Amino acid sequence: QSAKEGNLQNATPLVSPSSHGNGSSATTKDKTTISETLSSRNIRVAVVGNVDAGKSTLIGTLTSSQLDDGRGRARTSIMKHRHEIESGRTSTASTHLMGFRSSGEPIAGRDQIRTNKRKTEDEVARESHRLITLMDLAGHEKYLKTTIHGVSSGMADYALILVNSRHPPTHMTQHHLNLCCSFGIPVIVVFTKIDGCPEHAFKTSKSEVMALLRAPDIGK
Repeated sequence: QSAKEGNLQNATPLVSPSSHGNGSSATTKDKTTISETLSSRNIRVAVVGNVDAGKSTLIGTLTSSQLDDGRGRARTSIMKHRHEIESGRTSTASTHLMGFRSSGEPIAGRDQIRTNKRKTEDEVARESHRLITLMDLAGHEKYLKTTIHGVSSGMADYALILVNSRHPPTHMTQHHLNLCCSFGIPVIVVFTKIDGCPEHAFKTSKSEVMALLRAPDIGK
């Protein structure tokens, strides 16, 4: 019996407790890292602006790492509803992830091997050290309530207000500016469709935006 006990004590276990523990701690560490990336290292940006200012196109280009083809490829890649794809106008509030490595290099939105396939948001989150959540909001006046809900409940850190450089800012641009400032969201104005825009048209748009920003109710 003592010989048997000696053999059992000297036997090597089939599963090493230390290796099992390391695997579990590695999994926990991965989950903690992803959770930290999604919370403390995530900047939320609301993208608003008048209809046809290019909000969905800008987000589609940034998240897919591909330029638009001029026929709506970029915006179609992020739209989820058939009526949005057909009309080219966003009617809902949606979020899209853009990731960055610790070096600051952006994560390509396309799979390196399967170039015709977009990466899922889960894949982007796992590869990223920092994230930007881009909130695509509707620009049409008919969907203003949806936009108000998106800005008020989206917990945005910043807001991009897109202005079509070929046309002066509209009353919707002013609504979006007032909305963001009323919630204390720092505003960044982005002029789109610069290519092919006459110099005088861009100058007019820029001066009218500056007038809006200097308004007493904006306080910027």
